[in-house]
Amino acid sequence: MKPRETPLTVPDSPRYWVVDLAPRGAHHFRFPTFSRASRVLRLVTDHRWEEQTATAMGEKAPALAAVVGACWFNRGLALDADYPTGPNVSDEALWAYGEAVCDELIDLGYSLIDLSDLFAPTLVAMQERLLVISRAQDRADFSSTDTDGGVTGTEGASPPTTQAVPAVSTSSPQTSASP
Repeated sequence: MKPRETPLTVPDSPRYWVVDLAPRGAHHFRFPTFSRASRVLRLVTDHRWEEQTATAMGEKAPALAAVVGACWFNRGLALDADYPTGPNVSDEALWAYGEAVCDELIDLGYSLIDLSDLFAPTLVAMQERLLVISRAQDRADFSSTDTDGGVTGTEGASPPTTQAVPAVSTSSPQTSASP
């Protein structure tokens, strides 16, 4: 990781949350683009999670780290690892990215438990954000039915009303997240 020349400013927005990792302090995260969120969540869900031994968790650490890295918004430290770009990012490329993020965290003295404590609330925040977006899409009506039963455009129609996104919040003895 590399120190940022100027610390990031974290906006007061539901897209951002903080995980307090004792004794390392506050770690800020930002919901990534929808495609990144979907890709890293797919990487996590494509692996079996029944076994919770240290060995099994260690083997899955790159998937956890890919999620943490995709959302990383640390005010003072930037990741050296570059998130893979392009329309066809492979699971292998995401896995390699997760390995690189793991390596950076290990270099700074983070343990597998620390990674897990950053991952868990980050996963919850991402899933809740995607769920809110999905619900909004389900409620949106961007077309209307004409008298013949056909669908017409929304020319001249008022835009749909919006509501504030509910706050994301999780907590455990060592972690907490809030927007």
